[in-house]
Amino acid sequence: MNDLAFIRSPVSEDISAIEPWREALHAATPTDGRILADIYHAFPPTQGELIFSGACSFQCAHCIYPPSFARNNHSLEIGEWGNILQALARDIGIRTFVYGGRSLNADGVEVMTALRSRVPDAHIGMIDNGISMLPHLDGLRAVRADWFDVSLDGLAEDHDRQRRRPGSFAGGLSGAMRLKEGGFAPRVNILTCLTTLNYRSVCDMIREVNALGFKNFFVVPITLVDGVGPGSELRLSREQLAAFISELKRLVADLEDAWVELLLFSSDYAADLASALPDLWDAYAAGRDELFWDMSEIYGVGNAVNPLFIRYYPLSLTGIRELIVNTNGDVIVPKSMVHGKLPQEAVLGNLLRSSSDHLLANLPDLQGFEFYRAELRKEAALLRSVV
Repeated sequence: MNDLAFIRSPVSEDISAIEPWREALHAATPTDGRILADIYHAFPPTQGELIFSGACSFQCAHCIYPPSFARNNHSLEIGEWGNILQALARDIGIRTFVYGGRSLNADGVEVMTALRSRVPDAHIGMIDNGISMLPHLDGLRAVRADWFDVSLDGLAEDHDRQRRRPGSFAGGLSGAMRLKEGGFAPRVNILTCLTTLNYRSVCDMIREVNALGFKNFFVVPITLVDGVGPGSELRLSREQLAAFISELKRLVADLEDAWVELLLFSSDYAADLASALPDLWDAYAAGRDELFWDMSEIYGVGNAVNPLFIRYYPLSLTGIRELIVNTNGDVIVPKSMVHGKLPQEAVLGNLLRSSSDHLLANLPDLQGFEFYRAELRKEAALLRSVV
């Protein structure tokens, strides 16, 4: 049986931020008072999301990073990164670090290897397309990562079209196989960005890749920033999302020892779920910073060996889950990388110039905290009547 649950499973409700988040949604004016600020003071982030490099040789249709990102976001030295990560562990107790962007490079591998030595109990995750990592395989073994997420976006034709690179599905799958067969990490997961380009073949991809021995699958609908990008035509409609969930329910019964999750990070998707599948929505439970649905319990789909979860993470609470550290040491708000040159209000502080514990203590008073307030207002408008 897969062993992912110890990282991904929901925590008990008595340490959940969801109840005060609901109170904030139902307040007369959601951002009046100190409810959201109080949540941020009570729940420090548990994860560092690390953007090591602004460069990537791919030009994927779903990517939130514009071509100008590398030009406007220069990278720290290896020693500077090492000091930042050690300080995050020491000062605010972060123990989960995710190499999230943009592509895997030698400096990032060296930093994560040093992190493993300096913070032996860290949980280290690496995200890659299965191709960028190939020149760095020797170094990656020393990282002793807890998991790899390898991106496969549907079957070959859809994946290659979405990635805008012929042969990238075959290359990515081959890379994932090398990680799994080479024992680079206890878990090699498959990560999928769900769009209108690939939603018809994602379940078939999961079925085929599961037959090769992969057990853990995470599907994330595309992230959009209104008026900026990526293209809105890539977003699934409410009806398409509901149909995809129905297909997932049928899929899990056919898999071999699998764990499947659909992860929603937008109140738009949550509202679509509530509208299209109201009986399902009403069965939600609360985790630390999420609403979740255990489909095995609700519908009896899958079984104890093949769980299927849907999770909704409100964007207004992103900062209690993770600190997003940009290439230059800036702590930034979600989705801000879409601008290439980040506006000042998207930057919460810089970890070379300010300690992480000081930043967290003052976070609700910073200009950038308005991002989370704005998301709370949007969540209240869309979800107040259903939570």
